Amino acid sequence: MAQECVCPAAALLGGKKILDCTQLINVSAFSFAERFGFLKACPFKQNMKTIEECVVLDGRKEGGCQKKAYAMPCDVGTHIDSPAHFFETDKKGAPARQVHEILPEELIAPGAVVDVTHKVEKNEDYELSKQDLLDFEAKFGEIPKKALVVMKTGWDKRWSDLKSFENKRNGVLHFPGFHISAAKFLIEERDIVGIGIDTPSLDHGPSTTFPTHKMILGNNKYQLENLKLAEVPAGLSCVFISSPLLIEGAPETETRVYALLK
Repeated sequence: MAQECVCPAAALLGGKKILDCTQLINVSAFSFAERFGFLKACPFKQNMKTIEECVVLDGRKEGGCQKKAYAMPCDVGTHIDSPAHFFETDKKGAPARQVHEILPEELIAPGAVVDVTHKVEKNEDYELSKQDLLDFEAKFGEIPKKALVVMKTGWDKRWSDLKSFENKRNGVLHFPGFHISAAKFLIEERDIVGIGIDTPSLDHGPSTTFPTHKMILGNNKYQLENLKLAEVPAGLSCVFISSPLLIEGAPETETRVYALLK
């Protein structure tokens, strides 16, 4: 269950409630890098797991402090993708933006939450279409400028069960994502800052070419994956606040994400 805070903090930000949309990171958290052997190419961590913890100091019994060191891939848990995740340069030939170059005004964005949970229950590889977005706008109003468009699928309820979350059969992952028609519509006909989802990837599980990643990141937007959205309502009733780790040169980093309900 998302942690909910009905407190003065929400009022300070002009809202009623704050929901934490961040998944807990632990040794069972999903990571493409760990689950699919990418870390074998890492010269200093040949056997890295999803997250490793080392107690480097614990002097609390003597009145001192505790310190730990952590090692993990950049895509563990709720995280952000920058354009540099897929591209070396932008369309003008300049270096593609990395996480530390995404601006604060992009990371605080009106939310457009499209709930397709009922469709995913019938098709676990469901792809959000342009028509889904048009149906959403007919019900809630046009997606606002500089919005973060989030696909709510119900997949986050699987988070604590790694095998269920990745849903891998015969070497193929199965989970929902954005269809290229939806991504293209958002880029060409709406003015968004990025997109997000409660699954491991914005492209659905069986994808091997990642067209949605390429459409969104190739147009200098960002993406959020592994969100916790169970209690975030569909519609235009929230503002998303994302706070990624500010690591220079990172294509992806772990990110704390909140939904401020109006």
